[in-house]
Amino acid sequence: MAAFGNGPPKKGAQEAEALGRSHGGFTTKLQARCDGRGRPLGFVLTPGQAHDIQGFGPLFRMIADRIETLLADKGYDSDAIREEIAKAGVEAVIPAKSNRRAPTPHDREKYRWRNLVERLFNKLKN
Repeated sequence: MAAFGNGPPKKGAQEAEALGRSHGGFTTKLQARCDGRGRPLGFVLTPGQAHDIQGFGPLFRMIADRIETLLADKGYDSDAIREEIAKAGVEAVIPAKSNRRAPTPHDREKYRWRNLVERLFNKLKN
């Protein structure tokens, strides 16, 4: 098991177990990637208070050699993520955050397919 983050784990390896504190207590985020049919390709657990960017690297490296296009929500709109996607020769379909000074355009037709990952989470929850 690998832990990602800065510094040593606190309070009994909570960081290694992807546990994080929030107003509601301990929480964990599940981040997922799916293929064009909504089938899961990989999962990463991160602490609940962590930003989505922390889970991007491990998941992207799992599948970067097998994809042509990456669809992601605004939470993944960062220059570092866009650079990593471009280096892999993958098309990024990520809408720009509203506060971005120079918004990057995205293919709205392709972005509609992002609902596959939302449906994947719905199936997991049910």
